[in-house]
Amino acid sequence: MVGVSADVSPGAFAGTIDVRFVPGGPQDVITVRVVGDRPLRHAVLHAPNDTVVGAYSLLADPGPVVRQGPGGAVAPAPGLVQSTVQVNSIVSNALLRLPDPVYYDHSWLNWRLELEIGDPGSGAQKIIVPAPKPAALRSP
Repeated sequence: MVGVSADVSPGAFAGTIDVRFVPGGPQDVITVRVVGDRPLRHAVLHAPNDTVVGAYSLLADPGPVVRQGPGGAVAPAPGLVQSTVQVNSIVSNALLRLPDPVYYDHSWLNWRLELEIGDPGSGAQKIIVPAPKPAALRSP
């Protein structure tokens, strides 16, 4: 997998941030997944030429339910006993489409993502994370 992952606890936010291109998925879409005590509210991609791209999709689930099989397998085989587990974290997902994938491939080290986690007025926090490495370089 190509991406950036981190356990983050700057200031009041406690959780993990995962930024990547999904293997086998569209290679012009960056996926951001935040799991923690507060929701992701904004995700913005900043290019070195001052282009700014906001997320075209942003969803936050305050208490997802995960089905597990024996040994904690998240996707157990059919017929095995399953249990349901309520996750005590907020899981947020954002999708951002690259405006120019070829330009991104050649300058990705200078791109960054700005994430706003939490609600304004109750401790919203901006976190800057590096952009993920492209899965494969495209030709112009």
